[in-house]
This record gives sequence, C-alpha cells and structure tokens, in this order.
Amino acid sequence: MDMNNYWFNAIYSLVPTLLVGLIFWFIVRAIIKSDSRERAAYAKYAKQEREAIKRASELEGDSPVPQVGGDDRQPSKTDHADPQ
Repeated sequence: MDMNNYWFNAIYSLVPTLLVGLIFWFIVRAIIKSDSRERAAYAKYAKQEREAIKRASELEGDSPVPQVGGDDRQPSKTDHADPQ
C-alpha cells in the first residue's frame, strides 16, 4: 500500500464531512444572529412606542393606564336611583 495514496484517501473522505459541517454551522450562526438582531430592533421599537405614548399622555394630562378607584363614568339612562 502506498502511503501517499493512504493520506490522500483519508483527507478526501474527511473533506466532504467537514464542508457540510461548516455550511451547517454558518447557517445556524446566521439564524441565531438574525434572531438576536430582530429582538434588539423590536426592543428599540417598543421603547420608542412606550416613550411616544408617555409623551402624548403627558401632553393631554391623561394617564395611559386607568387609575384604580373613583368612578369617573357618566351616569347612563339605565342607571336608576334606589327607590328606598
């Protein structure tokens, strides 16, 4: 058996496996990086929206979240006083 032929066959048999593994690694890496970029972009967008809502509510004097307690609703025609 020729040693040059042995090493050539060994390398020739490992190269396809290494290339497929490398391609798989690049694909998974791209997916993970794109997911982290998307999460960062969404967090930035959500922060801007929260700030815009906060500024708008401060200008109007309203709170974006209803306050607990107190009944600020207007009486409707179906609200009746207790006859007792």
